[in-house]
Amino acid sequence: MAGETVSHSGYSRPRSKRWPWAVILAVVVFLSFPLLTTTVGVCIDYVDRPGECTSYPLIAAADSVPGVIGGGSIAAICVYQLVRISARRQNSGPRDPS
Repeated sequence: MAGETVSHSGYSRPRSKRWPWAVILAVVVFLSFPLLTTTVGVCIDYVDRPGECTSYPLIAAADSVPGVIGGGSIAAICVYQLVRISARRQNSGPRDPS
């Protein structure tokens, strides 16, 4: 739980609060993966070469922009929190067991 302590190297510290941020980051990456890997195609029949088709990644489609901005923002916040918590833990150093 939130107030539990874990003993590492002979001293105690509160249980890590990094795991919720890591889980959220993993979920956002998992849900955003289709935006990065799916392509959308358009075929134009009125050009010089009939049937000419083009494709581009779904992330470039106008409909996916809110998802990209939202997912990127959430991922950035999660990475910031993970780095902040890790830096705070490193700066706190080992406690005196006495």
